[in-house]
Amino acid sequence: QRGRVFAMKLIMRVGYEKMVALYWFKSGAMVTASHAKQQLDMIINSVKHRKTSGSLIQIIAYVKDGDLSRAERNVVEFAKAVFPYIQEALP
Repeated sequence: QRGRVFAMKLIMRVGYEKMVALYWFKSGAMVTASHAKQQLDMIINSVKHRKTSGSLIQIIAYVKDGDLSRAERNVVEFAKAVFPYIQEALP
């Protein structure tokens, strides 16, 4: 898939550790940041094609030395690098 893929960003704190995550959902060829849209697509696919697979993809990076911007850049760059492989590997 070419173009932009929209993902949700989540900033988490576990104890003293801070993390940033990007996540999105995949159902067939459809990629979305909306869980509701993914679920609807899975229902439609189950009726039309008898396929019910769906995935949650999540990429997490620790925030080092309080540098949230760097952690965000890291997860975005990693997501861009692995996205074509995810599309190929997951139904």
